[in-house]
Amino acid sequence: MLSANVAIGIRQVTRNFLYSPAELTDRLDLHFNEATVLKLNKLKTRALLSSIVDDLRVIVGDRSVVNWIRASNPSFEGRSAIEVMLGDAHGVERVQRYVKAVAINPW
Repeated sequence: MLSANVAIGIRQVTRNFLYSPAELTDRLDLHFNEATVLKLNKLKTRALLSSIVDDLRVIVGDRSVVNWIRASNPSFEGRSAIEVMLGDAHGVERVQRYVKAVAINPW
C-alpha cells in the first residue's frame, strides 16, 4: 500500500511546479527509493512537465511506476496517472492551470 508519507510528499511537490528539474528530483528523493529517483533524473526541461497532465511517465521515466502505485492502492484503480500522483481529482485542475501558464512563460 502507498504510504501516507509518500502521498503527502507527492502532493507537496506537485502543489507548485516552479521547481527546477533538479529541485523536483531532490524533493521527490525524500519519498521514493533510489531506483525511482534515477528515473526521476530523466526529467530535463519544463516543457516535459506539460505531459504529466496525461502521463506520469514524464516524471518517473517509466509507466511501470504508475502501475506500481495503482497496484499498491486499489483506490487508484481506473484513475489517470496524474490523479494517481496527486491522490485526488482536484489536483488535476491545478496542474492543468499551471501547464497553461508554463506555455505562456517558459523557463
